[in-house]
Amino acid sequence: MNKNLLLFIFFITIISFRASGQEKSANDYDGQKHITGTDYSYYKKKRVRESTEAKPQANVVKTSLTSWLSGCIPVYYERRVTPWLGLQGGLGITTRDFMANLRDDIYYIYSTNPVAYNNYAFYSTQGRKTALGVYVSFQPKFYPRKNALGGFFVSPMLEYKRFDYTAEYTDQSITSDESQPTYVAKTMPEYRNTVDFTVNVGWQWLFQSKVSLELMMGAGFRKLWEQRRVINQTNVYNPVSGYNDGYIYTTNALWSTSYRPEFNLTLNIGGYF
Repeated sequence: MNKNLLLFIFFITIISFRASGQEKSANDYDGQKHITGTDYSYYKKKRVRESTEAKPQANVVKTSLTSWLSGCIPVYYERRVTPWLGLQGGLGITTRDFMANLRDDIYYIYSTNPVAYNNYAFYSTQGRKTALGVYVSFQPKFYPRKNALGGFFVSPMLEYKRFDYTAEYTDQSITSDESQPTYVAKTMPEYRNTVDFTVNVGWQWLFQSKVSLELMMGAGFRKLWEQRRVINQTNVYNPVSGYNDGYIYTTNALWSTSYRPEFNLTLNIGGYF
């Protein structure tokens, strides 16, 4: 057989095997036939990119856009444990509780015997200042569609909040003709501790820009125990004239414990990685 013919047959066989292997790899990778050379490289990169984008995100760090209204500034960290479970913890500080002040103000307006100097909503006239407190939370989050950390979730949540204040004592040596006491520089520590347990539902969006957005709502109950300054007003009666000569205001500490329903509506924003 002609030597040149043998070399030609060998060359054609090698090219055929290489083309067949390349076509098989492309077919195995993305289900497309007859993809070779540059086209195969393009589809491979596309599939690798899609695989990377579909990879579940393992961590989210976020903060709340709404909880400052209730005196809380938290930072949350959520970790993907399984496709259907994420664990979230929160740490932060507490400050002035505007929602509690609003409730106190409404109670004051509709009270049959309102006493302004024992109303937490009236900071400017009470000799009271807000101090920084502590916030801690724990929240397992269940994703029934197995798409943690994005999508619909159901979650029980346990939160602890401590609100701290300092309130000035009243000057008991002064007999006042006014309906407001006079304060001295000596202060009394006040606190309000709460433990909230709520069951929540929500949705977490993970955008391609690496931004996360979460909307959550729920209901449960709150245990509250606190120490507050209470001011008592005493009339100074003049037996000679038979009239009241003014008022003396005394300062006392009041401890109390209570339970009440608790509702949760939260909008969180952050980033994932």
